[in-house]
Amino acid sequence: MADIALRFEKDIVVLDGAMGSLILAEGIDSDFHQMLLNVLEPELIQSIHQRYLLAGAQALTSNSFSGSRSQLAVHGLADRVEELNRAAVRLAKALRPQHVLADVGPCGLLMPPFGNSSFAEVFDIYAEQISALAAEQPDAILIETMIDIADARCALLAAKSVTNLPVLVSVSLAANGRMELSATDAATAAVILQAAGADVVGLNCGLGPDFYLQPLADMAAVSDLPLLVQPNAGLPELSADGRTVYSGTTDQMAEAAWAYRQLGAQLIGSCCGSNPSHTAAIFATVSGLDAIKPNRVVNNASPDSARFNQSPVPLIAKQPLRMVLASPTGLVEISSDGPCRIIGERINPSGKEQLTSELAAGDLALASSLCIDQVAAGAELIDVNVGAKEVDTRAVFPALTSELASFCKAPLVLDCWNAEALEAALKIYPGRALINSVSGSESSLERILPMAKQYGAAVIALCVSGREMPESVEEIIAIAEQIRAAAHAVGLTDNDLLFDAVAPAAVAHPNALELAVATVAEMAARGWLSVLAISNISFKMDDRSSLNAEFVSAAIAAGLNAAFINPNDELVMAATQAANVARAQQQQAHLTSLA
Repeated sequence: MADIALRFEKDIVVLDGAMGSLILAEGIDSDFHQMLLNVLEPELIQSIHQRYLLAGAQALTSNSFSGSRSQLAVHGLADRVEELNRAAVRLAKALRPQHVLADVGPCGLLMPPFGNSSFAEVFDIYAEQISALAAEQPDAILIETMIDIADARCALLAAKSVTNLPVLVSVSLAANGRMELSATDAATAAVILQAAGADVVGLNCGLGPDFYLQPLADMAAVSDLPLLVQPNAGLPELSADGRTVYSGTTDQMAEAAWAYRQLGAQLIGSCCGSNPSHTAAIFATVSGLDAIKPNRVVNNASPDSARFNQSPVPLIAKQPLRMVLASPTGLVEISSDGPCRIIGERINPSGKEQLTSELAAGDLALASSLCIDQVAAGAELIDVNVGAKEVDTRAVFPALTSELASFCKAPLVLDCWNAEALEAALKIYPGRALINSVSGSESSLERILPMAKQYGAAVIALCVSGREMPESVEEIIAIAEQIRAAAHAVGLTDNDLLFDAVAPAAVAHPNALELAVATVAEMAARGWLSVLAISNISFKMDDRSSLNAEFVSAAIAAGLNAAFINPNDELVMAATQAANVARAQQQQAHLTSLA
């Protein structure tokens, strides 16, 4: 078999179609676990594979969709995970197709808020099955028909922990265009899965070929990975004799395959209700064609650092950076040519006696209420901090992360000094989080950056090293360069880094505002993304709102991309919104002058 990864971004790969419906057509009882056929009637499974090969399939999918221990246990087969999964891959490989995809479907266990299974339990279930599949050396692992983004992400992380094979992850959307359990749309799923390490993202099952045209386009707009699509053969219907049949024609499948390729799909096949005739139609339409790479908004460039200088801040960066963060149900983009994003800062026990008391008791109600209030007031991201000596951070931080993830549409900023608690939260957060933060100290770089890469998080780079605050723009930039180099070394890019330009309290540092604004301007000149904790500047001062409003206005004018503020402070919010409008108008005027 050829290495399928060598074909990514190059040409179309025709995948096979449904397995289960063809097995049922052979008279196999629907209550019989179909993976037993891998050892009891291997000729039957191979005959189905052979029919797809003859129809033009270039990649066969192993008969292992329900091969997790939890799914096999329903049929009393929990002790046969390795045997049945390895047999599935061997049967497909024996026919010498161009490629074999080792198939993994949902394990059937649900994590909160939909069930009581733990992340560790589900992770181990997937790792066990995927280890067995990978032992037979397929071309790739295909995780498919996922309806909960937490489940899909857990399966992906498990796969990455046990194999170096490419991992393809395909989600299934309901009639509303979202995953049935987590309500995740196609674009959000693509961002989360790409960040977590998927090599291919895509869509399968669904409501027929035309149904996936827009979701596929949405994925193409936010992901620079190869895209996969395998729709059902039309809508299921009941026949006169009570059988489930699919009305989709081969012509419809062929037309959809052509449209998928135009939208950027590279791996194209079919799902429920399909048969080799649908594969033949796909093959006749798109086989041998080059893959099309559409224009995408995601930019993974890592431009080289410029020498420190006082050059003017560009109105729009030549290569704008875009950090895309995600909750389970939505995306927020922080970009060098977009508005300054608002990070709600109020879930922090510092100076909040009631919040500290409730968190110490394991009561998450007030923190949840603060999240709701901040989003309603305009916060686009929510910082989560439980740091108080009275609070058991290891227990409370992941618990609060899980609770907020169950309802908060704004992506979370995970603000935690305890590495164990931070990792526990990163594991279970079913989105793309922003870590707050990594500093220039060696221990922080070594602990946080690999964790961010492993779990697909972005990172705030706090430009301090040691206990002393930097006192010049040059010193801050030098620390930023150190963090940036370390981040690149572990595989993060500039799109994954948000540099904290450092705003100490003005009572202790009289030139703090001017230094922070100058640092933001220098970072913008370099094309980096920057963030500031606005309220730091006014610590222990009178009329804090006015000073914070002045500070955020000046910082946004200098190029600030995100700000920690209290969204319930109307004066600061008004200043932030006005500064964003002014910057947008200035950028538009600049573009008009260039036209």
